[in-house]
Amino acid sequence: MEFALEAVTEDEATKMESTITRYKQSQSTYAGFIPTGQKKMLALAAYRKWIKNFSTSLREADPSAQIDVNGPLTSSVGEWI
Repeated sequence: MEFALEAVTEDEATKMESTITRYKQSQSTYAGFIPTGQKKMLALAAYRKWIKNFSTSLREADPSAQIDVNGPLTSSVGEWI
């Protein structure tokens, strides 16, 4: 998985945005055939863990910072595409 992290400073505030730019996926097979159905995005759990740890580090460095993570970090939501 590859992602980009962009930081923009405006009006004494820094906004950071993370975007997944490339990822691998897996899909189950049955007797050598690939059935139609959902595919699983690999490494999403590791990405979410990195975002969570990064947010924690930012909070520790600046307890007054307002940090909002948009999207689930602990569930399997979004793993299946």
